[in-house]
Amino acid sequence: MRTERGVRGWSRSVLATLIVVAAAGVGLAVGCGSSSKAPPTIQCILASDCKDLTKQCVQGYCVGMCTTSQDCPSGQRCVKYADATAAGGAAGDTGGAGGMSVAVVPVSAGNICQVPEVKTCALNSDCTPGLFCAKDLQCRNMCNADVDCLGGVSTQSPVKCTASHFCVDPVADASNYDPTTNDFKPNVGAGGASGAGGKGGSGAGGNAMPACTTPQTAFIMAVQGTMNASFTSGVAARVADRLLLFTAYSGPVLSLAGAAGATGAGDTGGAGGGAPTANYIFAQAFNPTTGVAAAAAAPLFQVADGTNLYIHNVAVSSTGEVALLHGTGPLNNDNNQLYVSFLTTAGGTLQLEHTTTIESAQFGDVNALWAEATSEFVFSWKNLANGWAMRTKKFRPGGAPAGGDTNAVMTATGVNGSDYSFGVGASGPLFGVAYRDYSTGRPYLTLLDATGNIVGTPVQTGTVNIDRWITVGGTSMGFSLLYQEGATAYETFIPKTTDGLGIQLPSGAGGAGGADGAGGSGGAWTTFTVSSTATSPAKAFTIGDELGAQGVGTVYLETNGASFLYVTADGTKHYSVGTVISSSAGTQVAITNYHGSFSVSMFEGTKHQTQATASFCTN
Repeated sequence: MRTERGVRGWSRSVLATLIVVAAAGVGLAVGCGSSSKAPPTIQCILASDCKDLTKQCVQGYCVGMCTTSQDCPSGQRCVKYADATAAGGAAGDTGGAGGMSVAVVPVSAGNICQVPEVKTCALNSDCTPGLFCAKDLQCRNMCNADVDCLGGVSTQSPVKCTASHFCVDPVADASNYDPTTNDFKPNVGAGGASGAGGKGGSGAGGNAMPACTTPQTAFIMAVQGTMNASFTSGVAARVADRLLLFTAYSGPVLSLAGAAGATGAGDTGGAGGGAPTANYIFAQAFNPTTGVAAAAAAPLFQVADGTNLYIHNVAVSSTGEVALLHGTGPLNNDNNQLYVSFLTTAGGTLQLEHTTTIESAQFGDVNALWAEATSEFVFSWKNLANGWAMRTKKFRPGGAPAGGDTNAVMTATGVNGSDYSFGVGASGPLFGVAYRDYSTGRPYLTLLDATGNIVGTPVQTGTVNIDRWITVGGTSMGFSLLYQEGATAYETFIPKTTDGLGIQLPSGAGGAGGADGAGGSGGAWTTFTVSSTATSPAKAFTIGDELGAQGVGTVYLETNGASFLYVTADGTKHYSVGTVISSSAGTQVAITNYHGSFSVSMFEGTKHQTQATASFCTN
């Protein structure tokens, strides 16, 4: 509820007095002729506070009921409202601290006129129950088709369900809506709508990111997280005002108010004797510019019991929401329980929203990304059911399933192995899955559409016999594949067709192409090579730079630490930055992107420590 906006905890008499004073102030302003601004919406605690019998008390405000937006005052849209009630957690959710569930189950409560006080947002938690924070930083209903949306201000231009699955009014939202793409205009909300993060537009999680027209390939000095012998793995994610380190802890039971040891104090020791043990996720914040730590790492929330707790990957949305993938089971890289925890970073806080189980079979090679074009988190991994298969699963901000999942990605030979990594990249509504062919060892790409269905057939992208890793990222113009054989990493850039529905193929090639699967023709593929000392078959990830220079960045683990490479949007230029975190004891790397700034992390196995760095603009 939003009653904390100066309502919760007040007596009825005090509230009434304040309303009278506010009304007097409005009357004075109007009487002086100094303002024509509409009066604020009447606040309420109980339904009886709304003297107009046509209105009801929702989220602390007296709101009108409606069928379409034509029933609402000018500037208000008719939305579907749901009454959030704590119901012990949705199926599949795990608890936070102490095992208490933080999930809610929405109950339908009809249609209401959306008042301006609850229209803008930074995260889903800012919205009226039943609504979600869209890319334009406004609370909207989600949808799968136009029929899911309520009527707008004009019957001639009905409300549309956008490509990113939000209801939009082509008339009332004309400044934000692009009818050509049936989605919000590019970069809408990138810095925050007025009133959604402070006047002038601060984004979620703190401050607006500065515009940068060139790839961010300069990095700050790597930060060193707290060391603890009970730490098993770790990743990092950059948000607007912080560089956040997340580390898995498996050891003695802790208080969630405790810390992992003072900065610079060294190791704090692991489990001892027969003491009870538990699993926790620790967090630590750093200034993304200076690298100064706010405090030592401290436990953020407790996770499910199980052996070999491991943080596999992380992704961050354009509004600063973090999705953290962690698992337990027999082996660190082949757990048999995979969870995703969604975290909000709004208002300078870091809080768990909820945790959901997404896999209960043996798995490995977990990828994570945020797809800006479709406004969804995309997770992928290999699982062992009937042989090894690559899976994808998508979620909306806040953890609602997005649909369009693929249970088993089609490969060239119909099978896959467990030894070599694979990657998933997003380019507009297309998703590319890159992998090492099980039979030939050659690099292949399978295209999926937004619904998770294959486009065309798998395409061989090179003649190299991969003996290390393969990864892929989507740019605004195509897909960049990077894979390694011996001491050489090979890149292939595959441009999209002009309609954006497939990829261009060299003359005579067949496979994934346009909507009909026939493929475009004459698309020259750009290639280059760089030397690499990487020895692991599963230690590289690529992420898109959708709200930056629109290329892709790749992190890969070499013998001397974590290295970074950037490929431009058209694939014609690359920046081989090299080592950005130095250590010969790295066991894990990860990468995220927030409005053009990359965060690269590495877990140092000897020190039991997460290390990270962030890129910055040099315009």
